[in-house]
Amino acid sequence: MKVIKDPVPISWSIEKMCKADLNRDEIGCEAILEVDYTDIYLKTQQRFRSTGDGEGYTETFRIFAFKCPCCGSESEVKCSEIPDKIKKVIEKKEKEKRMELKK
Repeated sequence: MKVIKDPVPISWSIEKMCKADLNRDEIGCEAILEVDYTDIYLKTQQRFRSTGDGEGYTETFRIFAFKCPCCGSESEVKCSEIPDKIKKVIEKKEKEKRMELKK
């Protein structure tokens, strides 16, 4: 097989502030960071949702996160801030990581 045109390298980053909005015990250092797609990983999080009558349920969902290199706190990157193509690349990377752990 002959490659006629090399693939375009993936390049994407976003400017984010370290807020430590994933863990209430942490305090973000408020550093302004250029977060590359390779810095972002998937994380599951659970939240209690009240139904208003003293009852409720726990909801589990996936979020995109990064770890601050200055203080080690985790912050979220909103799903709407990440292009679909980049989300797929991140999800594939996470799936490959899980497969390696199973070996």
